[in-house]
Amino acid sequence: MSEKAEDVLLLSREGAVAIITLNRPSKLNALSKAMMTGFPKVIEELRRDDEVKAVIVTGAGDAFCAGDDLEEAAQGIVPMDDRRGGLTGRLGWETAIAFREFEKPIIASINGVAVGGGASIALACDIRLASDKARIGMVWINIGLLPDCGATYFLPRLIGVSRACDLMFTGRIVTSAEAAAMGLVDRVVPHDQLMTEALELAKLIAAKSPVAMELTKRAIYNGIAQDLPSQLDFETQAQRICLSTEDFQEAVRSFLEKRKTKN
Repeated sequence: MSEKAEDVLLLSREGAVAIITLNRPSKLNALSKAMMTGFPKVIEELRRDDEVKAVIVTGAGDAFCAGDDLEEAAQGIVPMDDRRGGLTGRLGWETAIAFREFEKPIIASINGVAVGGGASIALACDIRLASDKARIGMVWINIGLLPDCGATYFLPRLIGVSRACDLMFTGRIVTSAEAAAMGLVDRVVPHDQLMTEALELAKLIAAKSPVAMELTKRAIYNGIAQDLPSQLDFETQAQRICLSTEDFQEAVRSFLEKRKTKN
């Protein structure tokens, strides 16, 4: 029986926070065609939902994601013409773009192993929290492939070229502690507290001005590719938008009235 995206990508909500759970625990949440086809659709659904202000991505069971499903690849479930150089190929391409262009913050809650395409999913998120039991690896070279799903774009920008070369050339798997030391994850927490901390962080972010949050995220990633004058111009235009919002006006009123904001 073929998988359905809604079965392998579970979507739940807790207030203004949406949680996407990769749900193939018997296969360590390996990326299937149904899963990769579903990611852009789920992201688009959350884009249209104005009640959602932040998103968490995590895995069911003991893993975050063990990368591409090699059994599906061997069976030709993902046709070669759809691969664009990888096992998930075009589908991975679309997922990476969907994550990066999504206006709302995405937090990866890395609850276990995250390797190959699973590491790419985590890298495409804006913030990464990891369990103290998590393991992360850029393992493509071990099976004669190069990193895909945006990994060669995200990783050097995140931890620097030399460290990215180390991980991608060797294919070694690092502990969450080593990942944190090199900046690959932002925080390591005890395993049984991971989702609690991820939710606390997501709710903190969700309580902020949605307009300012969207423009801040856009400004951060825009700035990676821009020169300083162009980025200053972007900041100026974006700030004009923020100055016109009710969130800013309420912040000014609360300051003048010496009270907490209503937001």
